Amino acid sequence: FRYFFCMNPDSFLYILSKIRDYIVFKNNSRYKQANPMLYLFIALRHLGSEASIKATVISFSQLFGIGYRTVILYTNWICIASQSLFNDIVKWPSVQEKDNMRFYIQKSRFGVFLGCIGILDRILIP
Repeated sequence: FRYFFCMNPDSFLYILSKIRDYIVFKNNSRYKQANPMLYLFIALRHLGSEASIKATVISFSQLFGIGYRTVILYTNWICIASQSLFNDIVKWPSVQEKDNMRFYIQKSRFGVFLGCIGILDRILIP
């Protein structure tokens, strides 16, 4: 789960519980709308991919059995829903937490990255 969706199951369920009732997941159409869980699965897989090129999106669409433009649409809707929850979902570390992270990196085998508070997917976080 963690590898495929770049998130642990508890975090996934937490975010899903926060966005499940957002307006983009409701419609008054005669066509049944997909479960928000599917939207989140697809968006996480899309956002966690190494490339967002058309070929990658097509492979996701084949995996989930939907159109490739639907992958983009679902990702956009998840982004819209999560924007309103930014303060609940994203947490910035305090000064003390940053200092603790710097200390940990300095004493670990990543000590070459002095001054950084984190290393995420080949990106240094100063």
